[in-house]
Amino acid sequence: MTGADKTAVSNNNGAWSDQTANHLSIKLGAGKVRYGTSLDIFNAGERSVASATASAIAVATASNSSKGWTYGTSTNGDQAVVFYAPNGIDDLTATLNWNVTQPNALIPGNINTLAAATIFADLNLELRPVTPQGAGFSILAPLADPGYQSASTGANADNIEHLYSTSDLPAGYYAFIIHGDASQTADYGFSYNVTPAPEPGSLMLLGAAALPLLRRRRRA
Repeated sequence: MTGADKTAVSNNNGAWSDQTANHLSIKLGAGKVRYGTSLDIFNAGERSVASATASAIAVATASNSSKGWTYGTSTNGDQAVVFYAPNGIDDLTATLNWNVTQPNALIPGNINTLAAATIFADLNLELRPVTPQGAGFSILAPLADPGYQSASTGANADNIEHLYSTSDLPAGYYAFIIHGDASQTADYGFSYNVTPAPEPGSLMLLGAAALPLLRRRRRA
């Protein structure tokens, strides 16, 4: 899901748009499958997960990679995956999926579909800026862009949180915060894909390359 293409237009369902609390399209989900990007995310390797509180990550090492994945177990606390964006962020996609806890059914081998049955843990995901503090990081204020926050959809709703935003963010340290469910434990998988902002030098080169074209137009 993290590697999906949201710019592709479906012949039957049109263009992708953010339509749900966890930033998915009702008909197109996370977008069109993009195998190459998904493979790049996998090959980028596993990221470390650190314990977190509401304001700090006690011990953590930031990854310099713009892609990656991890898996773990969420309890009632928060966990974090920290990375460094030296040039800032151009756009970002991240996905958190977790296992369903299936309660016992009245008939062995069947699924308990009663409304009162608690099936899904209610996990949440958000991106937060952080700043180095000792061996860990201090967690800064939430970002204003809702695309960087996957709102709680409530217990028994689903088992996915998805972040997507094309809003630029400045260079610095960032952390994906996985908020646990106080009443349930869940095994999860997480992945992310960040498009770094262009380096200032590359923008200057593009501007220099455009100057001869402008001069030609003026002469014409």
